[in-house]
Amino acid sequence: MAVSVSASKKGLDIVDRLRRNRGWTKHSVSWCEAARIGQATLKRFWRGLPVLQENFIQICAVVGATDWESLINDSSYNNQGIDFSAYDECWVGRQSLIDSLSDQLKSGCRLLVLVGITGIGKTALAERLTFEMEEWLQDDLSRIYRENFDYQDKVVTFADVGARLLESQRESVTPEQRNDAEYMIERLVSKLKQERCLIVIDALENILSGNEDDGWGGFSDSSWKKFFKKVFLEPSLQQYSGHFLRWILKPVFHRWRLPQ
Repeated sequence: MAVSVSASKKGLDIVDRLRRNRGWTKHSVSWCEAARIGQATLKRFWRGLPVLQENFIQICAVVGATDWESLINDSSYNNQGIDFSAYDECWVGRQSLIDSLSDQLKSGCRLLVLVGITGIGKTALAERLTFEMEEWLQDDLSRIYRENFDYQDKVVTFADVGARLLESQRESVTPEQRNDAEYMIERLVSKLKQERCLIVIDALENILSGNEDDGWGGFSDSSWKKFFKKVFLEPSLQQYSGHFLRWILKPVFHRWRLPQ
């Protein structure tokens, strides 16, 4: 799990004094570049909100505050409720890529597909991006919907996944509703229209027909196609100013397009 911390009032005062000595503003681009972080992370720091521990250390170090542990708010020392499977504090680098992709997600990109060979780091990158989206999600991590098809030992229907997503949001689903794909499509779309959310799907190829050797086709369960089509054609989910919905999809293979 990735550890996150926030600065105490005393810590913020110390860092504020040190950054003035350097002639930097609180949101200085030079500061971000020196610490290798995004500006959104620096803004979170000054708001007293948790940031990744590695970023907290860098923010403090570049202004000369090396005793970073004395600057933290002890009550904030936690994993922020994100149970990462691949990303941890040992994962470093790719800051320019992280900044570029997170900026796209925050400013209008509604579907992001990460592709590449197995083991290249797609899952870790996707998890890192979820942390960057925390402010966009208004600091409510419960709005992150996650589904990993990598470890499924049986055919997974859309209705099964839809029920799990709703239940993860503490919504009740009856046995009859769980088996009704059309109902589940309507209910999920209705839920997604209510608030900003981020959906992360891992190993997407496992719900497609075909295979890596012979090529991949459309969705094995046609309800997925209906769901995606309804989501992307729904007027209220298309509004640029609303920024209601973002997707990160992770198929493992290189040459793939979202089925038409």
